Amino acid sequence: MLPFLEVIPAKNLANASIYVEYQHLPKKPAYWHYHPELEIIYILEGSGIRQVGDNLGDFKPGDFFIFGNDLPHDLHVEGSIDHAKLLLIQIKPELLSSNYHFEELQDVIEIIALANRGILIEGFFSDAISHFIQNLHMSPIKKLLTLLELFKEISEPYWKNRFIQLSSVNYKNIPSNNKSDEKAHDRLNTVIQFVQENFDKPISLKDVANATFMTPSAFSRWFKQTMNIGFLEHLNKYRIEEACRQMMSTNKTLAVISSDCGFDSQSTFTRIFSKYKNNTPGKYAKLVRNINKP
Repeated sequence: MLPFLEVIPAKNLANASIYVEYQHLPKKPAYWHYHPELEIIYILEGSGIRQVGDNLGDFKPGDFFIFGNDLPHDLHVEGSIDHAKLLLIQIKPELLSSNYHFEELQDVIEIIALANRGILIEGFFSDAISHFIQNLHMSPIKKLLTLLELFKEISEPYWKNRFIQLSSVNYKNIPSNNKSDEKAHDRLNTVIQFVQENFDKPISLKDVANATFMTPSAFSRWFKQTMNIGFLEHLNKYRIEEACRQMMSTNKTLAVISSDCGFDSQSTFTRIFSKYKNNTPGKYAKLVRNINKP
């Protein structure tokens, strides 16, 4: 089974091909969604956890994302931070697709193809982004020209060499409007929200299976088929990303962070953290806290 997720209404693009918004992202329940529009997000303030296809990670100021058409994604504000600030750009899929091949747009076409798995550029800055931020209500033609300038900037070798593709090559999402698909979407949202609200507590397979009205074995098979990852691995990745966020944004000890993120012991925390981050929690905390010192 593949995930069938909520499509965002395209009302913002009813009379335009590009929609630009300065957005406050509040703490919220799971909003695991996709839409046919290409989406660009630039994080201005705040941090949290991102989920893009079958990829889990964090987001922070300076992160620049491109989400391809129909790629499921969610940004979730966590911890003491009550909201994040971001620049949101949505683009009609028809705008950058054509039966005629424009040689001038070859770099743009290649970037859009890569965005099918999600693109992240860390520490990004550009004149085009600044122009969008300072001129949200520019004319449609200026939005188009600024968008093309943005694609020109990220296609330069300096930034293109820093592209990180997020979702795995094996992850696929096929949109559908069947009633069974809506049920699958609701079930997956239930799981995502359950993890977001309970990651700091012991969670058994039976607990989350009960939340979806499934047996543990049926739930385990369904989740693996849907997300291309086992539930326990998903839960551990979520907890590790939350631990990283706490290391960056708080002065908590590692013992407290381990407990607050739902690990039953500090040794378990260290083992799982080292597996996913290729570093010990102590070394990672020292690194990020030195970077964030004023």
